[in-house]
Amino acid sequence: MLERLVPVAAVLAAIARTFALLAAGGALVIAAYVLRDGLPEGAEETVEAAIALVAAAFPPVLLTLFWLVLREVVQLPERLRSLPESGRAQAAELGRIAGEARARGSWLRFPRLLWRFGFLVGAARETLTPWAPLLPLVSLPFLLATAAAFAGTVLEVAIALVLLVVLASG
Repeated sequence: MLERLVPVAAVLAAIARTFALLAAGGALVIAAYVLRDGLPEGAEETVEAAIALVAAAFPPVLLTLFWLVLREVVQLPERLRSLPESGRAQAAELGRIAGEARARGSWLRFPRLLWRFGFLVGAARETLTPWAPLLPLVSLPFLLATAAAFAGTVLEVAIALVLLVVLASG
């Protein structure tokens, strides 16, 4: 089943990346318009500018996150196929660390061994939970916010085109 989802996820990832780039371009145009006269001076103007900039940044940031999650879906089958080899390599590394820790003078190498062990634990967590990066796809709030970001991108690009005309004429 996962093999059938990968092509769909790849297409959705390409669409999300395209929309994220469009939204980022729109956000840049909106930011240029909001800050065309420099930084706002009064408290009210500062709040208005901050709200406009955060609202403009919302779609590209969220769509970029969605794109990254979909890339993880595309990479998941390969990660699952390499899971046994990764486990063996991490077990071997843990054995080497344990052997070095038992050796004479290991107290001098303790910081380095602790550092290697920390990296090994992080890698083992990624190996043992290959589905963890995919959890946003089962989060209804994330999916609703992503749908709003797709719709917001259309609106943001339309506003940006109008603002480009205003900026160019004046």
